[in-house]
Amino acid sequence: VTVRFLRATWAVALLGSVLYVIAFAADFNGTSLGTALSPGEWLELNDAGWEGRGALLRLVLIAASGWVAMRPERIIDPQTAMWAWAVPGFALVAVAMSRIEGPAAWLGFIVGVAHVLSVAVWFGGAALVARVVLAGPGEDDLVQATRTFSRISIPAILVACVTGIIQLVRLDGGNLFNTSHGRVLLLKVVAVAAMLAVAIAVRQQVTMRLDRAQELTVPAADRFRRAFGAEAAFGVVALAFSGWLLGLTPANVDQFPGETYTRELRFNDPGSGLEAVVKIGPSQVGANGFRIEVSAPEEGISNLELAFVPPEGSNLPTMVQDIPLTTWGTAQLDIADGLPFRVGGTWTLQLSAATGAGVLDGATATFTVLGADGTEVTIPAVVGSAPVEVEIIDQSTTTAPFATTTTLAPATSTSAPSG
Repeated sequence: VTVRFLRATWAVALLGSVLYVIAFAADFNGTSLGTALSPGEWLELNDAGWEGRGALLRLVLIAASGWVAMRPERIIDPQTAMWAWAVPGFALVAVAMSRIEGPAAWLGFIVGVAHVLSVAVWFGGAALVARVVLAGPGEDDLVQATRTFSRISIPAILVACVTGIIQLVRLDGGNLFNTSHGRVLLLKVVAVAAMLAVAIAVRQQVTMRLDRAQELTVPAADRFRRAFGAEAAFGVVALAFSGWLLGLTPANVDQFPGETYTRELRFNDPGSGLEAVVKIGPSQVGANGFRIEVSAPEEGISNLELAFVPPEGSNLPTMVQDIPLTTWGTAQLDIADGLPFRVGGTWTLQLSAATGAGVLDGATATFTVLGADGTEVTIPAVVGSAPVEVEIIDQSTTTAPFATTTTLAPATSTSAPSG
């Protein structure tokens, strides 16, 4: 029974890890799931930060854990015990690398490791007791095993709950109802609360009924098997929500890290109901990126575009960039692929869009562009244009935020120069 359970658990873990890597690779590379089936596509995750490297490391370590699952006696063999524990243990550490982002990332990793290890003891132990230890009646050894797990799982439950709360505060703060990540997290909290309630009740029964018992009768084994099974079932639900959360962006995590913006322009048009913030950087001669955050309306947006008008007298054309947002959300053009600002001075940003409430035609705001060395200049710094990549997130038409990359044509220029 034990061998079958361990092998089945390992097979499920390996399959889940492979599917996760395939989905991660497809999303990161912007390809289909069919294309991402190729292991060669998985190697691109090395460029996806610690989350991508953690996914690959987890897959390798879980695959290596089959060495233990196929021969469980290696766990107690003095010559192999260290590796038999270390390989699955490091696989759990790799799981904690799935969310190294947000404020105090180093703290998040440490807390994440503690959370994953404690959950493994709590959930994994409950599943093992339900499916293996309590598979039938037995003598004192089964009684001792059940009592021992009940005792050591209590601190694991405490650590899991405390570290989970720390991660909640770090990643979401008080924004539990305003984001998709927060709402799904609330569902997970409900599942964990149910699991915790069952766990407390089961351990009370273990203490009362098995404190002085010398054997495990058929009725007792059946009763405790169903109780620990219910606890593990709620754990499966909680883990499912955890997997869902990996595809969502917490409120306190920058969806587009690594970009620096020095100008922030706000637009609020009562006529069309459009509310947006445009951030521009580095606001110097050369390539410049931007981020536009549309907060209203929630849907029905069309023909959204930004026009960057050079200073008067520069004899440079206006650059027009279409924004492929049709609902509230955020779009970003990375600075590395940015628009060429060829001259310093006072630039004008025009925002146009159509909504169900009306049309916004060229709302304007001005911002200052410095020279390449950070000083005001009037001599253009010629920079060639390049295809533009805009990342779109938090589309309200989906049940969860997502990120896609769309390659657009270069920003167009009007034939009439400014000024």
